Amino acid sequence: MGLLIHCLQRERDWTALYLSSQGAETKIFLRERYPVTDAALENLSDWVDDDAARDHFSSKEELQAYLENHRAMLDEDSDIIVSQDGWMDGWID
Repeated sequence: MGLLIHCLQRERDWTALYLSSQGAETKIFLRERYPVTDAALENLSDWVDDDAARDHFSSKEELQAYLENHRAMLDEDSDIIVSQDGWMDGWID
């Protein structure tokens, strides 16, 4: 679990850097983080089954889908990009 949290934090950091600069170079580094985070999630052997968890935490698959949705938003529209700053802050800190 610790590795997954670390990877999510790193991805959040690179997302914030990309959003603040919107440079092609930072986007390359950000995209390099995705498979690292995905691997940490995939390699997680246990998942806590908690009925009180937010929907995107109900399973590894739901969290993966949630991440992919936000990643796609970063690619789709620059107006959406601005609104994505802090999208992970509520559940990583």
